[in-house]
Amino acid sequence: YNRLRNLSAKRKSHHKLLEQVWGFDIAGFPAELATINLCRQDLSDYRNFPCVLTRDFFDVQPNSKFEFPPPKKTYRTGDKIEIQIPKFDVLVGNFPFIRQELIEKADKGYKKNLEEILFDNWGKDYPDLFKDKNGNNNHKLRLSGQADIYAYMFFHAAAHLKTGGRMGFITSNSWLDVAYGYELEKFFLSKFKLIGVFESRCEPWFEQSAVNTVFTILERCDNEKERASNYVRFVKVKKPLADLFSQDALTDSQNRWITLERFTDKIENLSDFVDFDKVKNFKKFELINEKYVKQPEIISYEDEEVRVRMVNQKELLEQVKSTGNTVKWGQFLRAPDIYFRILQKSAGKFVPLRKIASIRFGIKTGINEFFYLTKEQVEHWGIEKEFLKPVIKSPKECPSITLQQKHLSLFAFVCNKEISKLYGTNALKYIKWAEKQKTKKGCFWSNVESVKDRRNWYSLPQRNPGKVLPPMITGSSERCIINECDAQVDHNLFEIISDEKDLINALGIYLNSSPSFLMKELTGRANLGDGALKVEGIDWKRILVPNKDILKEIGENTKSAFTKLSKRKIADIKSEAKKSDRIAFERAVMKTLGFSENDSKEVLSGVVELVEERHLLPKLRKVKKKKRITQDLYKLHEQVIEEVLPNGVKKFPDAYITGFGQLKCKELSIPAVKVKLGENFFGTQQICDTDGNHIMDQPDEALAKYIIYAKKPDEQIVRVPENITIIKKAIQSYELDVKNIRNRLYTASMEKSGNHAVSSNIVNQICEEFGLPETH
Repeated sequence: YNRLRNLSAKRKSHHKLLEQVWGFDIAGFPAELATINLCRQDLSDYRNFPCVLTRDFFDVQPNSKFEFPPPKKTYRTGDKIEIQIPKFDVLVGNFPFIRQELIEKADKGYKKNLEEILFDNWGKDYPDLFKDKNGNNNHKLRLSGQADIYAYMFFHAAAHLKTGGRMGFITSNSWLDVAYGYELEKFFLSKFKLIGVFESRCEPWFEQSAVNTVFTILERCDNEKERASNYVRFVKVKKPLADLFSQDALTDSQNRWITLERFTDKIENLSDFVDFDKVKNFKKFELINEKYVKQPEIISYEDEEVRVRMVNQKELLEQVKSTGNTVKWGQFLRAPDIYFRILQKSAGKFVPLRKIASIRFGIKTGINEFFYLTKEQVEHWGIEKEFLKPVIKSPKECPSITLQQKHLSLFAFVCNKEISKLYGTNALKYIKWAEKQKTKKGCFWSNVESVKDRRNWYSLPQRNPGKVLPPMITGSSERCIINECDAQVDHNLFEIISDEKDLINALGIYLNSSPSFLMKELTGRANLGDGALKVEGIDWKRILVPNKDILKEIGENTKSAFTKLSKRKIADIKSEAKKSDRIAFERAVMKTLGFSENDSKEVLSGVVELVEERHLLPKLRKVKKKKRITQDLYKLHEQVIEEVLPNGVKKFPDAYITGFGQLKCKELSIPAVKVKLGENFFGTQQICDTDGNHIMDQPDEALAKYIIYAKKPDEQIVRVPENITIIKKAIQSYELDVKNIRNRLYTASMEKSGNHAVSSNIVNQICEEFGLPETH
């Protein structure tokens, strides 16, 4: 209202703005009157009052009643009246990014309460959600213990939605790829038209939280035929939202709405095309129904704003049900076209990794401080070599593909002998010392939960190290380590085990190729806020690799090229894609799989794009956060000035000496530089430049201060009163004012920021801006 009222002087622009904001043609109305009347009409209707509850969302059930202020208070109504919570046409929100187990720690029993609430909402309509693995009904929601709180919120929100109503929520993108995503996928596809899942890889939507986000649009639909005919849209947004919708929401709202409607209509109407093959910007990837590779038909549309992958909802639901676990929907958002072409052409050649080899976790010692020793610790204790094995704790320790002992700096303490057989060894001395050590929580090492039940707490499980070591976390360097030195393996890596030597060698080669990297990028979990890719053991088991015969063929055809590649340091994937030995190796792998040289280039480019997208959001998040902080500090700076110094400051010396123009003064010559107080030697006060270089001496400190306070940096002459008493009084009064101003500035800054360092910086900046000195 104030914004509109302040424009009353510009009647035409005022009318235009009112039309945009309110949607009325008000030509001919007095501008001020129209503004007031429209605002009164809008706010006088109590139905437009926001009814706000500050309650736990799960405490609000459909049809429950809550007290709100009445439309008009009377002696009958009192201060509050009961209003029933209806079913809604639209639900929108930004669900919190809070892991469910953290809430359970703060409020024990909260999870059980959620499960009971959701059973009340969905136990009858959706009983499958509450059956255990044996098919028995219970009140327990079948979500992973790792499910974030927003997974529960989806179910609860849906209970508040009318049939035909829509809900749209921003959440972490983790549900697209993790275990509890299975129940969400099934629920969405069984009870709604899943209109779309949207993700941006060109900008972070929230810089405050290191979480990658998606927003999901669902329409409640109880008609099975309508759901079956719906096309689910997986939308990758290619431009920042500020570029897509550049119009200001206040000053150009009408055109902004037109742009928004045009954008949403484009997305929703894409499925109306009958012959996708003959329409520009469309591609089709046929349905795949092989033993180990099943993929619904995908219609892909792309322009300069978006890339949309459309999948029939019935086919998507059948895939989810037949798979029995989370279908990695992240592939529809992130995968380059070459990924679908590879599956299209070679689906029958691929099998899950678990079908040809075993995958196991690396060692979980329970107490790394005891089991992992540096070379210095080994020398200190003199531990015998038979009890020491080299160990790789992080992929970063190995700069190349092939792991050699020279790369490793840690040893694993591996002792499976009884105490009685260790007498006289330094290993026993080390064990006896360790039994006296405690954790930070005060527990003796030998009583730590993860080791106390072993036959000997100091013994690691006996195992032969794996030859091929896939990493759990991948940054920008893509590789799978070949364990040539038989090092022990920490749980930050996995171990691939097979009795077939030729097969394991060939597998090690293939897992260092770009088609393998592509599969890994789309099977792993790209939801870490720092841009890393996490591939859990269950993901490695599911990753597609060529069958045994083709793997062995790849091993034979690429042995020479791989040998050259494996010996050198591996760079980030963008740099690797330009190296001739890498290109030659990739061509050999892709040729064996039946693909061309151009396909090989496209796969490498696709991997580079996926890796760069993973790392782009964290970089942009930091830039955006830094920019926001800078903007916030600028606003804080301005607010403090407005509050403390709205009229500026009194100028020295004019405002501190009465009749300064008529006083008898002398003029002193001084270089045109900024000056400060120097040392005081037996009553003689130095004046220096800001670098500490001597400028002049004065017989009195007050006189020196006067010169410094009165001088402007570009001046070479300073007028100084001859009466020293006048000078001292002026200095005393001025320094008192400056001290008072600094205190007020600091207080105002602290009240707004609560940060000492920020407040001190702002005080110094404002004082410098107004020419206020540091007083002594």
